[in-house]
Formats: sequence, C-alpha cells, structure tokens
Amino acid sequence: MTTLFNKEDRILKQYRAIIETTEHEGHPLVHDLTALLSHYEELLSKFDRLTKVSDKQQISLHEMARVDGLTGLNNRKYLEDFLKFEWKRASDLDVPMAMIMVDIDYFKLYNDTYGHQAGDRCLKQVGEVLAQTVKRSSDFVARYGGEEFTIVLTDCRHHYAVDLAEKIQRAISTAEIRHAGSKVSEYVTLSMGIAVYQPGKGSSPSALLSAADEALYRAKESGRNRFHLGRID
Repeated sequence: MTTLFNKEDRILKQYRAIIETTEHEGHPLVHDLTALLSHYEELLSKFDRLTKVSDKQQISLHEMARVDGLTGLNNRKYLEDFLKFEWKRASDLDVPMAMIMVDIDYFKLYNDTYGHQAGDRCLKQVGEVLAQTVKRSSDFVARYGGEEFTIVLTDCRHHYAVDLAEKIQRAISTAEIRHAGSKVSEYVTLSMGIAVYQPGKGSSPSALLSAADEALYRAKESGRNRFHLGRID
C-alpha cells in the first residue's frame, strides 16, 4: 500500500511540474491538465478514505470473532485459543494456572419467572460483575455458554483463586439482582468451581477445564450459592 501511494505521489508531482511549465508558456492544455490533476487528487482522497474504512472493518470483524455478542465478554472460541497459549507459556515458565467455572443458580427458573429478555439482561449484569471484579490484566473472563462463565487465572496459586471467588460472591450479592424463582435467595447467586493445575508434559488445558467443571458440579450438589475448591495439582 505504501509503494502504491509513493508511486501516485510521484505522478502528482510530475503533473504539477508540467502544469507549472506550460502555464508560464501559456500552453492551451493548462486548463485540461489542471482539471485532470484535480480529478486525480479527488480519486486518491476517496481511495484513502475507503482504505481506512476497510481497515476499521477488518479490526471490527477480528473483535467480533473474539467477543460474545450478548455480554461483551470474550467468547468460548477465544477462550480455547487463550487457554492453549497460556498453558504452553505456563508450562515453559513452570508456573501454575487456575480456572473458576461460574454458573448462575436456577437460571432456567429466572427465565421462567421474568422472561428471556430479562434473562439476557441478567446475563449482561453478571458479566459486568465478573469483568469488574477480575482486576489483573493478565486474567481472562469469558462467557462459556448459556448461563456459564469461565475465568482463567494465569500464574496463580489456589489462595488467590479462592480470594477472588469470595470477592465475586460479595460483588454479586451487592448487585442485588432480583430472583423470585431462586430456591436459595431472593437475589441472583452464583455457584463456582475452582481448579489449579501445574501445566507440564503429558497434560492439556482440557484437564484444567474438566477439573473446574467437576468442582462446579460439587458446589451445585452441595446446595449452590457457594464455591468448591477442587483439584490442586
């Protein structure tokens, strides 16, 4: 693209030089050349604007491929890519990783009580709570699907993951999102499963995901509105 504009810039300079020369000589083609130059510059300006729009569209498409359309959080596909990359990095650096699987308690009953549009608003609110509570720039929050969310904590030991889960519980409680259909509270609550792994040879990100999912199941089985610390490897 730079080469193209450099070439066009040379052409413009040549046109201007011809006009300056012929203008002094009173050449009859001066008017035609001036009009042609003006038209050429206008075309270049339009082309430049179209190029900028195209660049913005490409950036927008790239962002759309990574973002959940409802909550604005990272989506599941981007989660998988991020997890693979960070797993290898953690393995190379010999540092642990943690994952928190988050589930909105009795979300089906929430939809049954308030309707699906209200359910979408609830998902957005929960997503905002998670995004605002997870402070470290290296950590990653994604909507996993339905009413489930996933938090990936890089270079993290279990005490930090537990501390974060407690902060999330307090934050969602403070949000006071009404849930008349819940069996554990009058407000929306969360169940969370925590797993911590030390990536290494023979292991994969799916092991961390499975362990966090199993811990989430234990939290829900134990009564919901709580977190369960599962496997620590």
